Amino acid sequence: MSTERLRKTLKRVEEFRVYHGLPVNHEPILAFPITAVEAHANHFEEELKEYQEAATAAGRIDAAVDLFIFAVGTQLHAGTLRINGAYRDWE
Repeated sequence: MSTERLRKTLKRVEEFRVYHGLPVNHEPILAFPITAVEAHANHFEEELKEYQEAATAAGRIDAAVDLFIFAVGTQLHAGTLRINGAYRDWE
């Protein structure tokens, strides 16, 4: 994936979260709520199970893409994606 395509993908995940009223933090949350940690972990577990049980390549790709989106969303929620510079310079 090219850098430009990754930039657009990250921005789309952020836009999706904003549209659906999901948290996007521009500063790190030092005390990330345990309820948020558990919610994110549940999403990851669900998608990992879907990946493991997929009978087709399309099913595995779908689950892998969802895992990526959840990972980016988790970092946006925690405000940590911008800290390491991986996103800040792409706006």
